[in-house]
Amino acid sequence: MLREYVRRFAEEASKVGARTAVFMVWPSKARSRDFDAVSESYVLAARDVDGVLMPAGDAWREVWLQDPATALYGSDDFHPSALGSYVAALTIWRALSGASVIGLPGSSSISSSMLPLLQTAVSGSGSRSGGPR
Repeated sequence: MLREYVRRFAEEASKVGARTAVFMVWPSKARSRDFDAVSESYVLAARDVDGVLMPAGDAWREVWLQDPATALYGSDDFHPSALGSYVAALTIWRALSGASVIGLPGSSSISSSMLPLLQTAVSGSGSRSGGPR
């Protein structure tokens, strides 16, 4: 269903000269086994339309490869914590600007000691389906 609706959206966006950007989410903590399927679905949707992929879900997994204890989920185990939101925002920034996220400022809710971990993880997650033009 995702791929179908991304194609529909991209058709409309192309009518005004826009390029579609696809924000890859993450499954709930209870469905963490679905990360691979979620990632594949979003990658394929972005490729279908030559869109920009913003792989936040992949960036989360990259964070956990470096530090499995990093709390990216919020209290409901679905929505992001402040750290998860920061990782998602960095992913969007990187995908849309093409610029490095290393050295970008954090927020008062994120320890400055966490910034290098989060920024490095996003840099390592990459955008597998194009970037800015």
